[in-house]
Amino acid sequence: MSSRLSELPHQESIPPARNRLLERLARAVGPRVAYSVAALLLVALCLVAARYYAAVKSELTEVVMARRVAVAQLAAATLSERLDRMLDVGVSLATRVRFAELVAAGQWDAAIQIMKSVPADFRFVERVALFDVRGTAMAAS
Repeated sequence: MSSRLSELPHQESIPPARNRLLERLARAVGPRVAYSVAALLLVALCLVAARYYAAVKSELTEVVMARRVAVAQLAAATLSERLDRMLDVGVSLATRVRFAELVAAGQWDAAIQIMKSVPADFRFVERVALFDVRGTAMAAS
């Protein structure tokens, strides 16, 4: 048994009638027409890709914007809550007239004694410190 390809019988994969039809079609359709058809198919493919890209881009943009809006709303709610707490502390301190009088008189130790109940009244306050106008710590609890 020999391994030469020349010894194998040749079989045509395309029947002769079909082969003649393809040859006539190739002669009838010139290279310009074939290139034009290929170019039109390529342009159509590019248009479909561009539309798909635009649709995906707009959808992803909407998702990102919705996420940013959600984060902004959460931050606004948190900040609003903190500012409301500061308002509560301000109202509480404004009603303590004796505290303001002691601070004005420079009696820092007596003023901080009045403020010792603030951490118990407001759980978000950890400690109280009093500072003068220059930022020097005068008393702390």
